[in-house]
Amino acid sequence: MRLDLVFVSVCMALIAGSAGAIAYSAFGFGAPSAMLTAIAVLALLSLYNLLSMRAAVRQPAQNQPGDLLRITTDTVRQEAARQDTLRQEMRQEMRQDMARQVTQVERDLVALQRRVDSTIERTRATTEPLTAEIGELGTLVRQLAETLQVPSRTRSGTEPVHLLVDSTGLKLCGAGEWLGEGSFLRRP
Repeated sequence: MRLDLVFVSVCMALIAGSAGAIAYSAFGFGAPSAMLTAIAVLALLSLYNLLSMRAAVRQPAQNQPGDLLRITTDTVRQEAARQDTLRQEMRQEMRQDMARQVTQVERDLVALQRRVDSTIERTRATTEPLTAEIGELGTLVRQLAETLQVPSRTRSGTEPVHLLVDSTGLKLCGAGEWLGEGSFLRRP
């Protein structure tokens, strides 16, 4: 039980008893009439207290929708401001993260470009001697092809063709023609 209700009840009983005592001593009422006066005053005070408590309970109930609306509006504004702040922070974090990712991609791209350049240089260093050799072999093959062009006089289908190789190069000779060359094999 609440302490304020006990205090109010005790005060009402004292006021009602005081009113009965004043009616008995000052106005000359008899004891039963003074007691009835005290009970009537107590009933009136109780009725007044009950009505004032109801009015006090109703009053906040009437103001409550306005207060609730104000509280709700303030809460909505605060929540909207908080969400805006969160969105701005998220956007900022996303921008920073994107900038980090772009920087990392640029670093990776530069590293990859260096690796490709070094691979190309190593490939060139490896293939240049081969290219030179292939070019030299091509020249030798052309010379061989020019040398191997058989003159028409030795192209009779029945006559054998002799290929002679010495320090001066390649030569094609007809049958017995090589015997006339002094640098080749000599007859005994």
